[in-house]
Parts: sequence; structure tokens; C-alpha cells
Amino acid sequence: MEQLIDEIPAEESLYYRLEGRFSRPAVSKLRRWLAGDAAASVVLDVSHVDRLDDATLALLMVNLVAIVRRRGKAVVLRGLRQHQTRMLAHFGIEFGEDGSIQPRIWRRSA
Repeated sequence: MEQLIDEIPAEESLYYRLEGRFSRPAVSKLRRWLAGDAAASVVLDVSHVDRLDDATLALLMVNLVAIVRRRGKAVVLRGLRQHQTRMLAHFGIEFGEDGSIQPRIWRRSA
């Protein structure tokens, strides 16, 4: 397997610690897991990932933003490198103080 994913249930959230090489097929698998769980929030820790290329990161973010918008689920992403957060900011994705995803350009106007 390309990566090890630990699922650690917390009170009302799930914590996923991703390790190893994180690839595009892993994004699809993670999307299915996140879509199927009933937790109000999810924490994804990518600090132990050896390789997360920019294309895979973009695919991951598209899926995470969709989950935030469609399901109202809070998603926190931890462990990104500085250049990755800068790249995402160029595409309108910012992070709250707690690491929560704040997709400003995808917010619907009230």
C-alpha cells in the first residue's frame, strides 16, 4: 500500500493521520471515506506524508472544498509545507487559525 492511514475517532470529529506517499488514487479513497462518515468535523494530518505533489494536493483540495460546501462538514488540514499553503492561497483557499479550510472564492453570497 502506498500510504498508511490511521483513523482515530475523537468526540465529534475524526482524525486521519496520513503517512508515506500520498497519491491520486489515495485521494479518491479518502473522499469515499469522508463522504461516508457522519462526523461533524474531520482533521487530516499530512505532516508524515513523504510525498504530496502539487497536482495531488490540488485534487485533494477540490474534494475537500466540495465536502465543506455540500455537507457543511468542518475540515482541518494540518502539516502542509509553507510553499503548499502559499500555492493554495493563490487559488483562493485560506486556512483559519485552527487549520480549518476557508475557501473564500467558493463561498456563496448571502
